[in-house]
Parts: sequence; C-alpha cells; structure tokens
Amino acid sequence: MRDVEGYKVLASADLSDLRNNLKRFIRKYNFKFILCLIFIGASVYVLANYDVKFSASGMDMGCLDSELSRIHQNRARQLQIFSLNSSLIHSTEIGHVNPKCDLPWWDGALDNCWAIQEQFIAQKNKSRSYCGKRADFAGPNQKVLSYCVYGNYSKYASGFPRILDAIRKWYPGWLVRLYTEPSMYVKELRPLMLQHPYLYLCDVSNLPGDIPDVRVPDSMLWRVAVLGDETVDVFLVRDIDAEMLYREVAAVHEFLESGKMLHIMRDHPWHGVSLLGGTYGVNQAACNRSLLNLIRRQVFDQRQKINDQSVLQMYLYPKLVHSSISHDSYSCQHFPSTVPFPTQRNASQFVGNRRYRSQFSDDVVKAECPVKCRPPTHQDWKFC
Repeated sequence: MRDVEGYKVLASADLSDLRNNLKRFIRKYNFKFILCLIFIGASVYVLANYDVKFSASGMDMGCLDSELSRIHQNRARQLQIFSLNSSLIHSTEIGHVNPKCDLPWWDGALDNCWAIQEQFIAQKNKSRSYCGKRADFAGPNQKVLSYCVYGNYSKYASGFPRILDAIRKWYPGWLVRLYTEPSMYVKELRPLMLQHPYLYLCDVSNLPGDIPDVRVPDSMLWRVAVLGDETVDVFLVRDIDAEMLYREVAAVHEFLESGKMLHIMRDHPWHGVSLLGGTYGVNQAACNRSLLNLIRRQVFDQRQKINDQSVLQMYLYPKLVHSSISHDSYSCQHFPSTVPFPTQRNASQFVGNRRYRSQFSDDVVKAECPVKCRPPTHQDWKFC
C-alpha cells in the first residue's frame, strides 16, 4: 500500500478505473465554483476514508503524481476563493442574515440563530433574560454594563464605539446591553454588533418577562430593565455619553470584592445626591431576586413625569443602601458607607462626565476635594 500526495486509492480499483476516475475528477473542475466545492468535498471524503492498494506494474506513477498535484493546487485555490468570499460577507456593514431565521437581526439572526431558537423552544418558549433570546443564550452568571439610547444617536452616542473598546480592555468577559428601539438605529448598531460580539441589543418595546414594554415617560429608565434578570449576577448602569475612565474600573473592583449589594460613585461637587442614574451598580448575586423584581415593577409602573434619578432614589436606593459602598470624592460626609476612590484623579477628569457630547467635551473638575474625602494614606491628594 502506498500513499500518493496524502490520498489512498481504493484497493478494488484497477489502473484503468483509476485513470478514468481521475479524468472525470479533473473535468469537474471546469464547472462553476459551487459544483467544484461540492465535488471536492465528496471526493476528499471518499479518498480519505478508504484504504487503497494497487500494483505499480505498467503504471505511469509520474503522470499520476502530476495529476494529483494539479488537483491539490486547484482545490487550494478554490478554498482560498471560498474563504475570501466568506470574509467579505462578514465584513460588510450590515452583515449576513439568514433569510430563513425567524429572529430579528438584533436578537440572533446575525448570530447562532438555529441554536438560539432551539434553546428557546426547549425552555417552552420562555426567556430567562430581560433582554432577549440572544442574551438568554449567553447563559447564567452574566456580568453586564447596561446602557440606553433614544432620540438623536449622533448627538448622544457618538462615543459608543470607544466605550465598547474600553470595556473590552478593562472589563474582559463582561457583556454590554443596550436598551433601545433597534429598528430605529440599524445603520449605527448593526455594524457594532458584528465588531463587538459582547454587545446585546434589547428592544424596549418587546422585552421578555412580565413587563414587555418599558417605554415609560423617562427613557433613561430603560437601562434599569436589567434589574432582577435571573441570568445576570452583577450589572453596572452607565451613561452612553460618558468617557470610561480607569478610575471607575478600580472603584468597581473594590465594590465586587466588598460583597455589598449596591455600588454608588459621586465624583464631582455637583454629584451631591444619594444616587446618580449613570454611576451605580448592583450585585444581584448578593440580593434577594424577589425583592429586585418588586423594585423593577415599581420602577416601571411609575407613570409620573419625573426623572430616572428620582425614581431610583424613591424605590431602589432605600431598599439596598444598608448593604452599599459609595466612592465619594466631595460629599463623603453627607452619605453613609462612603470610601475614597482608590486612584488619584487624572487631569481633572471625573466619573460620570459627559465628554462625548460636544457641548460638554471639556468637562473637568477644578475644586480640591475635602481632606476628609481623601484616602488616609494619601492626604496630599488635593484632587483625590
């Protein structure tokens, strides 16, 4: 038995049959690209899965080697073309959507559609996630950064691609949820989903769970819809116009190590309220989920025209503040459970800025922080 260019020939085939088969094989390469790929796949399977013995008597081995080498080269060229076409498909701005997929582009059609649908059916058409089927498919124990966008995308969310890059760097393994109306931002969000597989879009008009439509008077509350989600262990709520700083990441690490339920950050003289809408987080794994879902219902049953911070201060803060840690650089004497930020302020920047909006691009802190709000071992940090 002898291998020829990595292939083996059928033991029952005599020389004449072999040559005829090779001629037919080579002629197939004159057909269109798709037929070539089909024939190549079938032929390689047969040749690779059967032992072939033959007698070399009277056989022109040089000819056979030449033909097989030519076949090998043609196959390599065709596979390169196929690979290039696949890359072009996936690198298009809108991506490839399977026309037979029943899921919308933001909830699985750009992803593993069939597996997502099968899991949903296996769960008796119920989603455990308060985002969508694709987020449910991501599994349990998720760590999530929650955002929302509405209105003028370019005005509020122009910095979102940079935020996603920062999250990939500083929050490895975390997922990003964007609560929005996806059909309004196809041009902006579809390419981002292809570039950042950890980005999940949640349709606020049709969410899973007992509150499918969360389009309450204040759209800033959309990002709170993650509250009580059984697939999420920890979530952080952030503003989509805020530049992410390592200062906040270091503070979040301290929060996670503390085991507390609620995390709050106040990093500007104007942050003198109990809870800001875009600088807090909840360790749901340390909480009673029933309590969190009660708070969620209260938040989205709220129909008064008051801002998101007021709603959160009314329903969420009082129930979790007993197990909280607050990084506070200016109002540390006015609220419970405050601690200094673990890193010194860099270039007058602050957590909760609005630097991705043109009119606030130069947001800075100019006031020195109170001595009592500075770390005990760094009383020299005037801008703590």
